[in-house]
Amino acid sequence: MKDNRMRALSILAATLTMASPSYAQSCSASAQNQAGDTISVTATLFTSDPNENGEGAPVSFSSSGGEVSGNISAYNLPTPISYVATAANESFTGIIEGADGDESCSMSAIVNPASTFSPDAKKTANKIALGGSLTGLGATAFLCASGIGTPLCIGVFTTGIISGGTVAIFSYISGDQSDPNFTVIARPIIGTFTRVAPGNGITGEEASALNGLLDNAANIYGVGFAAYTSANRAQAAKHAALDPYNLYWLQVQEQKVKEYSEKLGNLLNKEVILRRNAYAAFTKAGVTATVLPSDVFTFEQQLASSGLPPQLTQALRKLGLDSVTRDQVRQLFVVQDTSAAAGTFPEFLIAPSLLGALQAEAQALKHPAPNPEKNPEKNPEKHP
Repeated sequence: MKDNRMRALSILAATLTMASPSYAQSCSASAQNQAGDTISVTATLFTSDPNENGEGAPVSFSSSGGEVSGNISAYNLPTPISYVATAANESFTGIIEGADGDESCSMSAIVNPASTFSPDAKKTANKIALGGSLTGLGATAFLCASGIGTPLCIGVFTTGIISGGTVAIFSYISGDQSDPNFTVIARPIIGTFTRVAPGNGITGEEASALNGLLDNAANIYGVGFAAYTSANRAQAAKHAALDPYNLYWLQVQEQKVKEYSEKLGNLLNKEVILRRNAYAAFTKAGVTATVLPSDVFTFEQQLASSGLPPQLTQALRKLGLDSVTRDQVRQLFVVQDTSAAAGTFPEFLIAPSLLGALQAEAQALKHPAPNPEKNPEKNPEKHP
């Protein structure tokens, strides 16, 4: 299981973390499709420059058939685009506008993807990853230099952990990957944490609220990663040789995506309630702090040069994030708009855009992507 997990992550790492010289300031993808086929495109902008999302260098994209066009402005985050082709063998292109030399992009396309996450679920996953990056960055930018020893610091630190795991899993879900291990069933692996104890300035309500958030974050990441892995394996089964054996495993993996998606949706609805409870507990205790854009920019520079703070790295490791995934969190934090990430704690916990995206994703996950093909007849003789 560990080897399969590492393979899935290494596949994603090749797409997300390698902004090599082969990526120009324009990018494209092509598809071998027929008119009427569904094309699922993943576009990703890359940079290591702090505050890039605040500088305004989006990629302008369009399909050769004229079905879709627009701009993508979020860096280091896969952006999903889905449409129905009006012509055969289409291409998809993007050009970075206002580039100053430190940006690049990549695109990939899948024709008639497996019935896994719906286009709405992918788009909303992208919004959760972006919103989680902003709130997590704003919170962790205010980590106390003396360590985690006050209610404020503990609350801020916990927000960083929760946001880190949320950012990681939903940035993965928003993109398309393929995992050839489609005869293996992914199982959720739930991380554990040291419990926050009341005392030393932490009220019982605050401790209970934070522990609830940590437990839910562990479940979101574990169930979400199992759903993501199952989706990747369904993609591989869909595009493998179409014999009854592979079609059977396509059905199995699609069913696991549906099962895990429903669980993940319930966890997201719970997350909204838990965040509101934590906000109420900290507000009642009079805990508050303000984070300025300059604080955020200083922290982004630190992330770019030195990586995540050791305490946050250790906590994310316990959550289940390996080194590739933790670095994806770092990359997303580095590029965020410093003005958008600034704000106050505990308001970071209940940012309206993030709570809205969590609720929308919970609803979208209840409606898996439709499969345009009829389900194949089962062949018991070829079932494992």
